[in-house]
Amino acid sequence: MVQQIILQLAKRGDPKALATLLNHALESRGITAHVSLKEKSLQIILEAESVPEQQPTIAVVRSGLMNLGMMGIDRVNVYGRQAGQDFLDWQEFITLNTGEEEMAATAAAANSLEDLLNRYAQGERNFSRAHLDRVDLKCAKLAQIILRQADLSRAILREADLREADMTGAILRGANLSQADLTGANLTRAILGAASVSGEVASRMVGGVLTVSTNLHGTILTRANLTEADLSRASLERAVMQRTDLSRANLNRANFSHADMKGATLTGTDLTRATGEKANLTGANLSKADLSGADLMGANLSFAILRRADLSDTNLRYAKLDGAILDGAIIKDAIMPDGQVYNNRRHFRK
Repeated sequence: MVQQIILQLAKRGDPKALATLLNHALESRGITAHVSLKEKSLQIILEAESVPEQQPTIAVVRSGLMNLGMMGIDRVNVYGRQAGQDFLDWQEFITLNTGEEEMAATAAAANSLEDLLNRYAQGERNFSRAHLDRVDLKCAKLAQIILRQADLSRAILREADLREADMTGAILRGANLSQADLTGANLTRAILGAASVSGEVASRMVGGVLTVSTNLHGTILTRANLTEADLSRASLERAVMQRTDLSRANLNRANFSHADMKGATLTGTDLTRATGEKANLTGANLSKADLSGADLMGANLSFAILRRADLSDTNLRYAKLDGAILDGAIIKDAIMPDGQVYNNRRHFRK
């Protein structure tokens, strides 16, 4: 009786009933499904200890949903990721409405991405203002592409070749750029801050809105221009940003632990409450940067320029400051390399 009720609810698109059925079908694979409904579109997030295999998992989900014969549901967005991570590793759209109009729309959307890749292969480079939100371009070879003001929100760009790309003003909120190569790319005023996902899934998982950080883990950004870019809450762990221009960028609450930022320019940059444990900032220019509340434990700031920088409440425990220039810097209540705290009276206290 209970099973019949769950099936009836699932046919009507009930997220809880669908999650129950999907979790049962995927249990042997160690995959957990989180389901939410917005208008006529379902959002399914699949997670496991390791990233779920895309095609086999999608086959199970598609078969189950088609067999249900759901009413009033036209589109299903399926995402895969590792449990405990905010970053999406892959995504796929499933169309349940097989009407001619829906099929035509789906074909047009597929041809749009294919058309972009074909035109790029033929030598075209300018795709400014393109709408590529949530597109999957993993491992794509797109060096020198022009994507000015393009919408790439929550796009999958893992391991993509974007060397010398012009992405001025592009929207990359919640995108996955892990291990992508953006050497020499122009990301001036690009928006790479976190994306927000609302709905039932977010409510159950975090009690409200789920924040999906932009994933730049291990991304190569050597000599890239990120002037005034929004990187708030972005994940930049182990990113390579040698001689990268981050002037006046927003890195509030960003995580750049273990990143290589040797010789980077961060003048006037907002680094409040950011995390940069063991980051290499040798010779970086942090003049007038706001580092208040940041965690730079074990970071290498040798020969860094910190003129008039705000280091209030900054954690510099075990950090290297050999040859660093601190003229006019605010060091109120900062934890110094030896573990002592610098106070208002300009002497150390435990």
